[in-house]
Amino acid sequence: MGVPQKANPPWAGTRPAPTGAGALVSAPTLGDVVGAFKSLSTREYAKGVHSHGWPGFPGRLWQRNYYERVIRTEDELLEVRDYIVNNPLRWEKDEENPGWDRP
Repeated sequence: MGVPQKANPPWAGTRPAPTGAGALVSAPTLGDVVGAFKSLSTREYAKGVHSHGWPGFPGRLWQRNYYERVIRTEDELLEVRDYIVNNPLRWEKDEENPGWDRP
């Protein structure tokens, strides 16, 4: 025979989280910050579409995920900066560009 297990009372896990000075506060994660940025910028862009005639966007304005990595060396930093500056210039020939004329 095993050790008898105590049943959890019906209210277990239903206590409200502490608030005020006793509450634990955790810093937002990078994912939280990126998600908030995407949400706020999408909302503002949608306002511009309706109010100022900005071009609309079919589906989603942002890709679902993002790529995160630690830059450890000066060379890696230069590569990332080059990518950020030059990648928009490659959009005309990007396979994900809906207006790209495939060869």
